Amino acid sequence: MTNKFEVLADDFVFLEGPRWQNNKLWVSDMWGHEVFTIDEQGERSSVVKVAGRPSGLCFLSSG
Repeated sequence: MTNKFEVLADDFVFLEGPRWQNNKLWVSDMWGHEVFTIDEQGERSSVVKVAGRPSGLCFLSSG
């Protein structure tokens, strides 16, 4: 079996805590001070900018 990897998005500083939620990949850009979503087409959206270093993500069962 062979796996293929494809870069969906780049130009981040340091991504951490990837989570799959609602058909999007959620990531914290720890040193970029921002949380992003990336969809299956590679479209990224900024969710929030933070003064500190975002680290890890968690979703409650209620959404």
